[in-house]
Amino acid sequence: MITFRELGRQLLPPIVTRGIRKARTLNLFNRRNNTQKVLFDAPGHPVVRTFDDVSKTANAIEGMMGTFSMEVFDCLLSFQRETGTQGHIIEFGSFHGRSAAILASRMQSSERLILVDPDDQLDRATLSGIREFEFVKTSSEQFRDTFRDFDDIRNRCRFIHVDSSHFFSTTFRELQIAEDLIADRGVIALDDFANLHYSQIAAALYRYLYTANTTLCLFLVTHEKAYLCKRRDFQLYGSYILDRLCEEMSDRGRGTKYCLSRTNIEEGHRAFHIRTVWQDEEAGLYGYSIYRDFYDTP
Repeated sequence: MITFRELGRQLLPPIVTRGIRKARTLNLFNRRNNTQKVLFDAPGHPVVRTFDDVSKTANAIEGMMGTFSMEVFDCLLSFQRETGTQGHIIEFGSFHGRSAAILASRMQSSERLILVDPDDQLDRATLSGIREFEFVKTSSEQFRDTFRDFDDIRNRCRFIHVDSSHFFSTTFRELQIAEDLIADRGVIALDDFANLHYSQIAAALYRYLYTANTTLCLFLVTHEKAYLCKRRDFQLYGSYILDRLCEEMSDRGRGTKYCLSRTNIEEGHRAFHIRTVWQDEEAGLYGYSIYRDFYDTP
């Protein structure tokens, strides 16, 4: 019996190897209520900097986040620092803190890491070597009312990771809250977007994007997560994806090869997709003979 993957290879043209374009120069630029501060920069513990160190720390913590999403997170967070993008980082649904370890490792001293979860299961012993964070024991829906500093962080968060209950109504509400919090050049990462066990996440996302009065848009999707930014920032992240993302993920993945795909550039949806290459496939751009023009500009 022919597999779905084999059928796709027969029906669609192979990708072509694409040279790395020269990267563009980008000139951009306490305890309260249920909040509990925990020391992350413990004396004598060096700041984790290399991806190997970051992922090793994260993988020591129980959780579901795999290396692929760690690489994507690390690339986007590092790119934000490179472009001077500053702001706080929030995670809705932290479990034991595996993804929080990735987020914490790419923060600046002036930024706050705020972890939100109705259950406190954080692995503080492992997280204690990275930096300070704040834990808010509440649901994402109640975060606005529970967290006293909400107004202080509104429009000032550069990375928001949504990974909580996965219910349709919760996801829709989290997108509303995340849009209220996101800063210019900020990113929202939505977990399990392509996991059909949780198909309600994609339904909630598309309902939000196409029925709400939103400034958000998708700029990247993977088999694990969806990544959103403000429409005004699509050019910034789209350029980064085209110019550098595959190469920088390969560097972190010790030579793992990646394929970038884009099969639509209509105004309603222009997002990119990235995945590891299939067996006997070369790294590059998917369907280049058909979609050549789709890879010219963001």
